[in-house]
Amino acid sequence: MSYRYCFLATLALVCAATGRAATVYDNTTTDSGDVFPYTSGFSSYSQIGDTVTLAGTNRFLTSAQIQLFNNSLNSGTYDATLYFWQVGSPVGGLLGSFTRTGISIGAFGFPNVDFTNLNLTVPDSLVFTAAVSNVSAGLHLGMGLYTGPTFGSSNPGTLITATGQTFSQGVAGNGLGNSYLRLTADPVTSSVPEPSTFSMTGGAALLLLCAVRRRKR
Repeated sequence: MSYRYCFLATLALVCAATGRAATVYDNTTTDSGDVFPYTSGFSSYSQIGDTVTLAGTNRFLTSAQIQLFNNSLNSGTYDATLYFWQVGSPVGGLLGSFTRTGISIGAFGFPNVDFTNLNLTVPDSLVFTAAVSNVSAGLHLGMGLYTGPTFGSSNPGTLITATGQTFSQGVAGNGLGNSYLRLTADPVTSSVPEPSTFSMTGGAALLLLCAVRRRKR
């Protein structure tokens, strides 16, 4: 019986190691129909984002998802860089940045863009911004706005933008929503185990299972 209990305990440890992630901010449910463009007839922005406050207590970011809209009949590709900043006036020190390249987007498309393996510890409130580069000719990209987070909180009437390296806080279009964003995090005290940890834990479970089977013979 002791082998069985040891095996179950080890299995529980494996499940716990792979199931700690929780959503700490989610503004992806209701599309406001509004878009804040990177380039319009009046202005051009190098970065667009928002100030957000996270829910729960997990603060070791593991993944993020944003959504950009192509207000064009053309298809193409672009690169996206996601930045996380401390809250400041309007942004503080840089916490981390992550880049994805060669993202495909169709005419009037708005595919989700996932960033994984962030492994970044963050405070309760932070600023995120997204920059685009290497944009195919004819694309007109913008940040989709949604009507309010279901996890966490943010001000639906303002956005953070940058022109070159100069940041400012301004009104978000018609004040209809917040930037599309979903953040997933682990507890800071038990961040994602290294692959070797998974291997050792899984190996221990396998050995205990074999021991149980031999005991039953």
